[in-house]
Amino acid sequence: MHRFEGTVNQYTGDSIMALFGAPIAHEDHAQRACYAALEARDHLRAFADDLRVTRGLNFSFRMGLNSGDVVVGKIGDDLRMDYTAQGATVGIAQRIEQLAAPGHVFLSGATEHLVAGYFQVRAMGKTSLQGLADAMPLFELQSTGTSRTRMEVAITRGLSQFVSRTAEMQALEAALTRAESVHGQVIGIVGEPGLGKSRLCFEFVERCRRQGLPVFEAHCPAHGKNIPYLPILELFRQYFGIAAQDHAQASRQRIAGALVLLDPALQDTLPVLFEFMGVSDPKRPPPPMDAGAKQRQLHEMLHRITRAHDALGQLTITLINDLHWVDAGSDAFVEQLVNASAGRRRLLVLNFRPEYVATFANKPHYQQLSLAPLGDAALRELLADLVGRDDSVTELIGRIIEWTTGNPFYTEELVNALVEAGDLVGRPGHYRLVTALQRLQVPTNVRDVLAARIDRLPEAAKRLLQCAAVIGKEFTGPLLAAVTDLVPSERVAALERLKAGDFIYERALYPVFEYAFKHPLTHEVAYQSQLQSRRAVVHAAVARALEAQAGEKLDERAALLAHHYEEAGEALEAARWHHRAARWTEETDPSGSIRRCHRVRALLAGVVESAETIALRIEACRGILSAAWRVGGADVDLVFAEGRALAERSGDLRSVAILLNVYGNAKGSAGDLRAYHEHSVQALRVAERAGDPVLSAALASDAHAFCFTGRLDDALRLTAQAIALGPEDLSVGRDVFGVSAYLLGSMFRGMALVEMGRLEEAASALDRASSHPDEQPTPFIWAQAWHVVRAYRCRDVSGALTHARRTVERAEGVGDTVTKVLAQVVLGIALVANEEWDAAEEAERRALATARKSGVGFGVTAWAVCFLAEVMLGRNDHRAALEMADEALAEARQSGGRLFEMDALLTRARAVLRSAGPSAAAEAERTLVAVRALIDETGARCRDPVVDEIAAEIAAALGDEVSGEQQLRRAENGYGEIGAPGHAQRLAAQRQARCV
Repeated sequence: MHRFEGTVNQYTGDSIMALFGAPIAHEDHAQRACYAALEARDHLRAFADDLRVTRGLNFSFRMGLNSGDVVVGKIGDDLRMDYTAQGATVGIAQRIEQLAAPGHVFLSGATEHLVAGYFQVRAMGKTSLQGLADAMPLFELQSTGTSRTRMEVAITRGLSQFVSRTAEMQALEAALTRAESVHGQVIGIVGEPGLGKSRLCFEFVERCRRQGLPVFEAHCPAHGKNIPYLPILELFRQYFGIAAQDHAQASRQRIAGALVLLDPALQDTLPVLFEFMGVSDPKRPPPPMDAGAKQRQLHEMLHRITRAHDALGQLTITLINDLHWVDAGSDAFVEQLVNASAGRRRLLVLNFRPEYVATFANKPHYQQLSLAPLGDAALRELLADLVGRDDSVTELIGRIIEWTTGNPFYTEELVNALVEAGDLVGRPGHYRLVTALQRLQVPTNVRDVLAARIDRLPEAAKRLLQCAAVIGKEFTGPLLAAVTDLVPSERVAALERLKAGDFIYERALYPVFEYAFKHPLTHEVAYQSQLQSRRAVVHAAVARALEAQAGEKLDERAALLAHHYEEAGEALEAARWHHRAARWTEETDPSGSIRRCHRVRALLAGVVESAETIALRIEACRGILSAAWRVGGADVDLVFAEGRALAERSGDLRSVAILLNVYGNAKGSAGDLRAYHEHSVQALRVAERAGDPVLSAALASDAHAFCFTGRLDDALRLTAQAIALGPEDLSVGRDVFGVSAYLLGSMFRGMALVEMGRLEEAASALDRASSHPDEQPTPFIWAQAWHVVRAYRCRDVSGALTHARRTVERAEGVGDTVTKVLAQVVLGIALVANEEWDAAEEAERRALATARKSGVGFGVTAWAVCFLAEVMLGRNDHRAALEMADEALAEARQSGGRLFEMDALLTRARAVLRSAGPSAAAEAERTLVAVRALIDETGARCRDPVVDEIAAEIAAALGDEVSGEQQLRRAENGYGEIGAPGHAQRLAAQRQARCV
């Protein structure tokens, strides 16, 4: 009950605005505000009428309600400080109040959305308000509506499919059966908001009603917690058949008639019952007694009515909804209802949230059902009913399931919010997603439910929950203790309160207590409900506590520390930790490393320049370029220009050399191998000018560009420098490429040796590069890939498949797109060697799709197409093979990949010969001439016997058996010389077969 006291002058529009125009943040608060506004309106209208009649004065008032987030703080001077609400939401409320018609209450669209269904409103159209870009819809609050609960509102809108509560419904049916056998039952249905307590109860009591059973139902509304006996009065009015519009005399007659028929001895309770129900009989007032005595008499009356009703022999079902909002007086009545149900034909069903303490839980006839979130299958069934199964919503459904964690109310509201926002179009069960969703937003109704729950927590528990939300969705006990100002006993009690209320749960007890938010939406609302300035202070405390507790795991915690320092507003400190995190994840998570490097650049843009900030910016550019070759997607030209300018301005030749190399690497990965080679050469020259032999050796380990562009002698010379660093310290070179210079040099040396036809030496080098697979996965994966190529050159089919499988298995564990592309290419090569044509084609097409989508791969797309041509040759589809060989040749020449060019030419020679026969012999021979010239230029001698073998095929096509035999012998010997016995044996077998 709201009281309005004071003189006429005090009842100004401003004072009413202060009372009712202030922002109302949550759904239940908005309902309370509307109820209070209606009550105030009726009081003030009566007051105005009285003034006009008795004093001849005119008095008018108006009210405005708005909802949203506000800032609450102190204003004033040193002598006077008052709390007040501030912000845009308050300003809008003031403007709405000014627009309201005299004697009326206006609502904003935000408030109307929160109370829709609970009140009757009239749309006033859209109105432009000062300071707002778009017109705002306004509504007039007229009266209370027919719906009192969220469930009733949902019924009027149309219920979704009822899913996955079979076990709970069976438990309720079993309790009903026991109650019919005069074993009265009390069922408590407990669950977090939105899990479907009210829906389960609705479905159950509807079944009971269809069976003709009497059901009495009461609700504990959010706004009624401070209104005594509201749900109990509702039950009594239902029992006696009293309607809201019945007058006092009619109500007394109904009550008296029902009690006399039930038991004439109950007449002595009538005065107390009349008064309790607000229909006192002036002729028969109740005897004077204190409140305690009156309550005891009411409780005794309840038991007498129950016993008398049971004598009629009829089973009765009573349902009380939302007991967590019950007032103290009604709660005492509920306990009496529980006691009165024992040994009678009664079923009492109660539903409530975990924070309600059921004092009657130890009663033998009480059973508690805890609702769990819906399982994945049930939630998908619900979403199929709500959204449908269109291909466009497949990914969205997965994200909704992940975000709502089995809560049906949250799920429905999220879908409704997407529909209202226009992201989903269509009709229920047949929606299409028409926008790209970057991030799901917490729907207003869900946010309000959660925020209201948090607000109702005791202050200590609320503060602890908010501190925990700043830490993250998961947090440890020691870290929470370090950032909260609660004493241990208060902290333990608050944690127990939060666990009991299902806000958090224990994830682990050893070696330290670990906790997690029960629901990700609770975490988000708890975090967003704090002022930004408050969050910043806690973020800073969390960062420092994390740093102190991390021990040897600072690299692992670097990204988390960067996040907290950034949210704390400490830009330089955040940049330092983002840089550390980027370096730590450069090899394992290159995409994440790029994002962190960009954050370093962005954060330092607002920091005063110093030697440290320049160095961090250069490192950020290096990190982006160094990771870009793996995944692509970065504007490498712009980043390189920025980093080089900074390094040259500060005279940092070392950084200039590294930037040149990693920029070339990124260009090469994008398909420009010539640029890769050019920048690698420049990098080596600058390193030499810098006079840093370790840097020179580290840069020399990256002989990739020299190998792929066919400069194999240079590759051997350079990798020798890197290998000379020795295997003792594998950290040397990691500051340049993120991997050991020794291992990287060994890997590229093995690559060069394979191409030069020194296959046994190559195996040793590749094995050295593979010696630390867990510590340094990239050299291991690439070494395994070139083991596949070596095995292919040797015709070691089983070895090729073994190394290919290792490559693919390890590549799947890194976030490196280039490595995944290479793994699929070499898998295809191994499958070609094994003549598994379909599987080989699938692998090469996967490689092509990934490379072309990401734009990275060092030109190996030419190789993938080349081996697709080999697949076509294996299937005797010679024309398709020729087309693919030509495509591979074009790609190889465009990228500057001389190795790929030679292989494409060799495949083309076979394809043209087999597709056109002897008439194409001259063209095939010209192709071989081009290959021989490239072999002489590059030193790629592993292809010499391949050229001889194709030359033998050309001679055979022309009928020149002598020349063909000579070329075959030459090829056989050539395979033996390079260490490829499998091919030598194959050709020997062919020659013997011809002789026979």
